[in-house]
Amino acid sequence: MRVVFEMNDNTGNMKIVFYQKDETQLPSALRNFEYKQFMYAKIFGTVRVYKEEKAIVGTHIRKIEKFEEVTNHFLQVFVAN
Repeated sequence: MRVVFEMNDNTGNMKIVFYQKDETQLPSALRNFEYKQFMYAKIFGTVRVYKEEKAIVGTHIRKIEKFEEVTNHFLQVFVAN
């Protein structure tokens, strides 16, 4: 099974793909994750390029509880540029 999210961190959109070998089960990273629209989440994974399209193959996802993590992300993006 393949689950695809499109995420936006206000620096751009990115596709996030979670895979599971068994077609009948939800990917293990998403089993205990409750999705709500417009929520903040931290995603861990690897950037892959397929047919000139970038995507992140996700391994873990978790809800961000403290807004400080979002501020930290924006600072990291700012410094990286």
